[in-house]
Amino acid sequence: MPFFHRPPPVRYPVALAIGAAVLLGRWLLDPLLGLRQPYMGCLVATFIATRRCGLGPGLLTLVLTFVISDRFFVLPESSVWSGDPSRVAASLITLGFAVVMCWIVAGERTARDSAEAEANAAHERQQRLEQEISRSRSLEADLRVSREEFRTLATRAPVGIMAADPRGLCTFANEKWQELTGLSSAETLGHSWSRAIHPDDLATTMAKWNASVTAREPYVNELRILHTDGSVHPVLAAALPIHDASGSVAGFIGTVMDLTDRHLREEMLRRLIDTQEREKQSLCHEFHDGLIQYAVGSRMLLEAYLRDHPDVPQRDVLETVIGHLARGIDDGRLLIRGIRTAVLDDLGLEAALDDLVDQSAAAGVAVAMALPTAIGPLPPTLETTIYRVVQESLANVRRHSGAAAARVTLARDGDRLSVEIADEGCGFDPAAARHRGFGLTGMVERVRLAGGECRIDSAPGRGARIGVTLPVPVPASPAPARL
Repeated sequence: MPFFHRPPPVRYPVALAIGAAVLLGRWLLDPLLGLRQPYMGCLVATFIATRRCGLGPGLLTLVLTFVISDRFFVLPESSVWSGDPSRVAASLITLGFAVVMCWIVAGERTARDSAEAEANAAHERQQRLEQEISRSRSLEADLRVSREEFRTLATRAPVGIMAADPRGLCTFANEKWQELTGLSSAETLGHSWSRAIHPDDLATTMAKWNASVTAREPYVNELRILHTDGSVHPVLAAALPIHDASGSVAGFIGTVMDLTDRHLREEMLRRLIDTQEREKQSLCHEFHDGLIQYAVGSRMLLEAYLRDHPDVPQRDVLETVIGHLARGIDDGRLLIRGIRTAVLDDLGLEAALDDLVDQSAAAGVAVAMALPTAIGPLPPTLETTIYRVVQESLANVRRHSGAAAARVTLARDGDRLSVEIADEGCGFDPAAARHRGFGLTGMVERVRLAGGECRIDSAPGRGARIGVTLPVPVPASPAPARL
C-alpha cells in the first residue's frame, strides 16, 4: 500500500469533525486549563485525525486546529502572529513536532493497513488452498472409487475386456478373456496375448492392431481365438484410444465378444434355408413329375377321345373338364415356378434369370437384363441366393412400384459378384417397409448369411435400387500329383 495515497473525500469531513470535537473539548476545559497547554487540543486532534483518516486529512486538521488554538487559547502578545521571534520559534517547533507526529502516525497507519491487507490476502490464499486441497482429496476419492468400480465391472463383465498402454502392450485382462483363452492375466500382459490368436489369423490380426496403434485409431477385427484346451472361438475384437487432459493417447481399452453362439445360430439358419430349398426342389419335382403329369395325361386322353368320338352326347361336359384340367396344369406350373423354378436346377442361373424376365414381361413389366459375358461356375447355394434376390425384387416391382420397366445388372470382379435391381417407380421408405412384411428382411438376411452385403436405396417418389455384393468362394487348387 503506498505511503502517499489519496484518501477518499469523505475522510476530510471526518477529520474536520474530529478537530472540531477536540477543540470543543478544549474550550470546555478552558476554565480549568486557562492559557496552559494552548496547543494540546491541536496535537490531540491531529493525532486522532491522522490515525483515523490518513496523512492528508491529518495535516489539514493540524493547520486548522493550530490556527484556531493560536487565536482563542493564546494571549495576543504570545501569538505566533505577534512577531516575537521566541514565540514564533516555539510555535514553529510545536508545528514541526506535530508534522513529524503526523508523518509517523501516517506511516504506522499505512504499515498497519498493509499488514492487514497482507493478512487478509494470506487468509484468502489459505482458504483457497484449503478448498483446493479438499477438492483434490474429493476428486482423488472419486477417482479411486471410479477406478474400483471400473475394475469390478471390467472383471465381472460378460465380455472380454482388455487395456493397453500407448505402445499397444496389454496391461489388464478380465476374467472373461481368461475364460475365452485359457491364459491367466499374467500370461496375457505385454504382447503375450497374441498367443491366444489362431495361427491362421495371427499375421492379419497383429498387422491390423499395430496399424491402429500407430495411427491412434479405433480397432475392429473379427478373428478366431485358440483356447489352451484346443477349442476355437470366433470373436469380434474392438478397441478405442483413450486420451488424457492434453489430448495425447494415454492407452487403449477394448472388448472381445464371443461370437460362437451367433455363428451357431447363423449356421443353423443357413442349414434351414438349404433344407427348405432342397424340400422346395423335391416338392416341385413331385408336383411336376406326379400330379402335373397325371393331369396332362388325363387331358390328352380326353382330347383323344373327343377326336375319335366327335358325336359323343356328353361332349360339352368333357370339353369343360378339359378346360379345367388345362387351367389346373397352368396354375400348377406357375406355382412350381414360384416355389422353385426347375430351370435353375436344370439349365443354371442365366436361364433361370431369363425365365424371371419372361414372367415379369407377362405381368406387364419390361425388364432389361445385363449379364457379364461369363459369370463363371458358381456354387449352387450362391446361385440360389442370387435367384431369390432377383425374384423377390422383381416381385416387389410388379406388386408395389407401379413401374413399367426395371433393370437387372450382374457384374463380377474377381472373387466379388454384384447384383443390382433398379426401377423408376413410386419408391418406398425402407425402414417402414421392413416392418410390413418379411420380403426385404428375408432377402437381407439371406445375403448376410452368404457373407455378402445388401443395400436398399429408395425413398417415396424416386424409385428403388437394390444392390447386393456377394463373395464368390475360390475353389481349392487340386493337390499336385505324386510321381
